[in-house]
Amino acid sequence: MDTATLALALAVMQEGSVRGAARLLGRAPSSVADAFERFEIELAMKLASRKDGALSLTLAGESMACSGPAFCEILAGMARLSGASAEAASDILIWTSRNAMPVMALQNFNGVVRSGSIRRAARARRHRDRRRSG
Repeated sequence: MDTATLALALAVMQEGSVRGAARLLGRAPSSVADAFERFEIELAMKLASRKDGALSLTLAGESMACSGPAFCEILAGMARLSGASAEAASDILIWTSRNAMPVMALQNFNGVVRSGSIRRAARARRHRDRRRSG
């Protein structure tokens, strides 16, 4: 999964429709719908139901949509690091939907920052992986 998929899915939940999110982000509705479906599959949970062209968020979808402001704050920090000047939530989602970064890369970066070195981060990750598999 990547940050663009997360941004597209969040836009769908905030706008309450695939077409509204597509308009907001300047993307084709089909690509937004595909990203939302990938997001649901990755999470293995239904976030919305579609009936008669309308989108209704499930309880899980509503709960996730509430985390939107916190997620946008994180994305805004990433945008600022890249030199972008995205301030409004919609600008941040637009920037993120066009600048995909694998979530795993963010996890690895976070590990390096927290541990202070690439070597210590790799050692900590191996240790964590061994505990999970053992």
